[in-house]
Amino acid sequence: MEKIVFLFYKNISSVGGAEVLLFKHYNFLKKAGFSPKLICFKYKNTEISNVGNDDIIIASSIIGLTRLIIKFKPIYSFCHSGYIDFSIASLFSKNKFSTFIHHPTTMSFNETDKISIFFFKKYIKFARKDCMFQKIVDMKKKKNLYEMFYINLRALISQFLIRRSEKIFVLSNYAKKEKKEIFGIDSIALSGGIDKNKLITDVQPSNKILKDKYEFVTLSRLDKNKRIEVIIESLKILKDKNIDFNMNIIGIGPHEEYLKKLSESLGMTDHINFLGYLTKDKADYYLKAMDMFITIDWADYRITTFEILLYNKKLILSDETERDSWLDQSGYVKYSKPDPHSLSKRIFKHLNSSINCSNQDLENYLFNFQWDNYFQSINKHVELSI
Repeated sequence: MEKIVFLFYKNISSVGGAEVLLFKHYNFLKKAGFSPKLICFKYKNTEISNVGNDDIIIASSIIGLTRLIIKFKPIYSFCHSGYIDFSIASLFSKNKFSTFIHHPTTMSFNETDKISIFFFKKYIKFARKDCMFQKIVDMKKKKNLYEMFYINLRALISQFLIRRSEKIFVLSNYAKKEKKEIFGIDSIALSGGIDKNKLITDVQPSNKILKDKYEFVTLSRLDKNKRIEVIIESLKILKDKNIDFNMNIIGIGPHEEYLKKLSESLGMTDHINFLGYLTKDKADYYLKAMDMFITIDWADYRITTFEILLYNKKLILSDETERDSWLDQSGYVKYSKPDPHSLSKRIFKHLNSSINCSNQDLENYLFNFQWDNYFQSINKHVELSI
């Protein structure tokens, strides 16, 4: 008898960290002997998905989703995106499910429950010291009466439906604390990020990188939460100090044209290359050749952190990222405030900083973040066994 497990993701149109986690979850369940089915309202095929065509099912609506749950009778379901839709469908189909929340509410312009009358005071108490706090407050001030009515009504529905999840999984202790203090929701903090790949030891970064021209890379979806404009502006400061470099920006997204125009206006087109979406093999070329990976996006956790460490390369992250004492001591990762001047200083200092651990130490650390270990922990929490 098939042990069918539903993985719901509302719309798949591009690949980012959340989509990678979804596809890894599918592959893990398949390998473990389950019969996972990827359910969504819209699906665009991606190179990395490795999802069998028979396992992709398009639901036409919430009603269609409800019918699919009743028809297939999955032994369990995981909602990776669109918990409102999935929770409504599960109300009528009586299906047990858990929800993944990939991004903290305090680190998102899109999630609006926090600015409703029910949670705004708790949000202020929790996040008033965050560097993006004022921008979210300003966003709230611009909402008209109709928009605030909708936000408050949606918050009531949203919070009722998210509480129908058997378990809620987040990616950091920061997100766990946020969910509890703002919304009164208990969650489980677990994280993963790499396959059982070996460390690439032939490209170990030197303690000090002294070159005539440096190679930098960033890889992400190009949207405003990623703050790639901060990277571009910080590199302009380095250029004005006669530091020569190439910055290769890998990814696509709605912010792409804005970033290209910004690069042009700052006279940076000879230094910044927009490479668009690249296959893994093509991205590999730039990641192996780079001196440093830079990401300053607004997030508590990044899958790319662990993927880049497999390349044995230095990274710079925003200081909002959840800290890890081992990484801090290793010398691989440095943190910067998300503003151009702070970042430019951090880039220069990190080029001249030391790595304080061996390749074996790094491999031992990364073992803890293998996908199989992560999903096995998920299964234990929901008591899902073959």
